[in-house]
Amino acid sequence: MIKLKLGVQTGSRLVPGAISTRFPCQQFQPSGSPGGSHPWTYSQLLNPEGPYVTIDHMEQHFQVLDENTTRIQTQLRHLENGQSNLESGLDKLDEKLETMFLTNDSKLKERFHTSDKKWDKMFEKRDGKMDTCIYLILGAILLKGGLEYWNDWKDDGADPNGGSAKT
Repeated sequence: MIKLKLGVQTGSRLVPGAISTRFPCQQFQPSGSPGGSHPWTYSQLLNPEGPYVTIDHMEQHFQVLDENTTRIQTQLRHLENGQSNLESGLDKLDEKLETMFLTNDSKLKERFHTSDKKWDKMFEKRDGKMDTCIYLILGAILLKGGLEYWNDWKDDGADPNGGSAKT
């Protein structure tokens, strides 16, 4: 890390405008430094060969940071888009499932209703056939009883009501 100070203590006096670093013996003064005959310029002070960072190097570093930030922001946007796509997809699936359940429910109700109608018709037909069978059986029983009664009355010659069969 570079530590630059303006106004450096050299010996017993403070030199205003001098620049110092955290590296020992690397103090520079803007004019008349002991190691140089000309004043330092800012671009000379930020030397790429020395322990200093150039403005270009800092710009490259910031450019890399900016690219990384842009990349991260792009990835975050992709994640947000993906999340919103997933949420909208889930909403669509929910709607489709609800529609499917309602459709299937109405189809099932319709099928049960149709099935109930068919069973009712079938039972009515069978009930009618059963009624017919019962009537036929009762009719046969009555007919048989009536015939037996008739035959008994005819054979005996006596009217069960008190009359005579032979006249």
